[in-house]
Amino acid sequence: MGVLTTVFLGYLLLRYRKVLGTPTVLTFCSLFAFPMIAYVVRTLLGLFPMFALAASLSLILFYHVIRVRQQKQYAQREIELMQMRTALMVGQMQPHFTHNVLSMLNVLMKKLVKN
Repeated sequence: MGVLTTVFLGYLLLRYRKVLGTPTVLTFCSLFAFPMIAYVVRTLLGLFPMFALAASLSLILFYHVIRVRQQKQYAQREIELMQMRTALMVGQMQPHFTHNVLSMLNVLMKKLVKN
């Protein structure tokens, strides 16, 4: 069980290496320190096997780190999308505004010339 869990953690690290970028301390501890500490404690003190508990904790922390980063990326994309939509709307409004102002000035000048 312990070997399979460690292999699975290694797979997760390889799969999400682009998402993680530079490894954080939390991710490093999550992936390697907790299972290794559990193994050492079991070996030295002869306590009940805690490797599965430590591996589960490391998976939870690893998932949390990935999820937080994905949410930040999603929020950044939403902000960029709103900025692009705003720029597009402003770009569409400016020609209409200029046309309307010039048309109004034309009408006002014709009225002034008649009077």
